[in-house]
Amino acid sequence: MAQLEIEHLTKRFGSITAVHDLTLEVADGEFLVLLGPNGAGKTTTLRCVAGLEKPDAGHIKMEDQLVDGMSPAARNVAFVFQNYALYPRKTVFQNIAFPLEAHRYPREEIRQRVHQVADLLHITHLLDRRPAQLSGGEQQRVALGRALVRQARIYLMDEPLTNLDFKLRVEMRTEFKRLHEEFRYTLLYVTNDQTEAMALADRIAVLHRGHLQQVGSPGEVYDHPVNLFVATFIGFPRMNLLDCALSTDGPARLCAQDGAWAIPAPDRVREAVRRVGRERVILGIRPEDLTPAFEEQPASLAGRVFVIEPLGDRTIVDVQVGGVTVRVKAHAEIRVDVGQPIWLVPNLNRLHVFDPQTGRAL
Repeated sequence: MAQLEIEHLTKRFGSITAVHDLTLEVADGEFLVLLGPNGAGKTTTLRCVAGLEKPDAGHIKMEDQLVDGMSPAARNVAFVFQNYALYPRKTVFQNIAFPLEAHRYPREEIRQRVHQVADLLHITHLLDRRPAQLSGGEQQRVALGRALVRQARIYLMDEPLTNLDFKLRVEMRTEFKRLHEEFRYTLLYVTNDQTEAMALADRIAVLHRGHLQQVGSPGEVYDHPVNLFVATFIGFPRMNLLDCALSTDGPARLCAQDGAWAIPAPDRVREAVRRVGRERVILGIRPEDLTPAFEEQPASLAGRVFVIEPLGDRTIVDVQVGGVTVRVKAHAEIRVDVGQPIWLVPNLNRLHVFDPQTGRAL
């Protein structure tokens, strides 16, 4: 059963449409991540669900109940803000307890719930401190505790890890994953960090300029992007895009416009290109789907090493192929020099082909 249903949601701010006709479901106990760049409409969607913004069109349901006219308090959602929004003069205990006190829970129940959540988040030793005495990671745990203590219908999280340094972000990703796997809270989580989304989500909903692009598991949006935006937004380094044409003069091949390379066209690619009747297409190859070789290989892209980026566990090699730069994710031990000839052998089973006019995957 869907815990949350967003139906044809539209929200405008003057002449700007922040969210356009969004329809999305979040299942009971699901961790769904709204992913997209700044200005995609992610936070606006979250605020509409919480009741902090009034939609211009569409409906929001929770547990099959229409909540359009309900106040934020009546919706029983918990919101974790990007800036944590802790009360500076209250202790950690008082910050976590605040939602329960506002609803006039008995004092002993408040104490029990706060200690239960503090134990869960490993912050019991901080209960008497104030926010100014906490690190960024500790403040994040307090903000999370204030949300979890409520036993809400759904938990809304607006880029909660943005203000943390890299080490703490990784630690808190692990913490979020552990909490969700243990308690199966229903989570709608906003981020512009595709690594964060891939690590946390049961499903990812990709937004761009207020429009929903694709919804699917992390594996689905990575391996089967529906358009050029999703293909290039998810993945690091980003997917290589090469203009080419399908040649059927002899065995079917994908050929560069400038004649710099030609590779065999798998049956599925050939059929997809023919189905839409395009002569030109855009070939997408992820950097990890190219294998570097130091001697000429059949079905390869010949080029010269342009830039080398050692990253410790891997090395990114930029290769000049004809008039374009192709990025390759190679093993850490690769030894190459700038200007050296190199051949890139693509995994033909993992090629992506896009319509140059619409950007849709073929």
